[in-house]
Amino acid sequence: MEQHDQTVSTTAALIVQRIFAHFHHHINVRYRILIVNDPFNACYNWFLEWQRSGHRTRSVPLHSMGNNQQFLVEVIRQVRRQVGMSIVYRGFNKKIST
Repeated sequence: MEQHDQTVSTTAALIVQRIFAHFHHHINVRYRILIVNDPFNACYNWFLEWQRSGHRTRSVPLHSMGNNQQFLVEVIRQVRRQVGMSIVYRGFNKKIST
């Protein structure tokens, strides 16, 4: 697990850097960011998911961070400013307001 004392901007920059390292613009491929709440390890996990038309979904892990929800919201805001992908949330009991 990554250090929890990282700033919002460095965490967001790291996630964006990893997204672009794995992003390859192809026709008929759907890309999205997946954020998973992992209550067993008390962390949020970030993934890049993609699916070609007619093929199975694939994903690659991008980052793990502690379960500070306010920190997560700020990181999501910064990532959204730089990346135009849909974000999907899994394992959250209530809506995240970003």
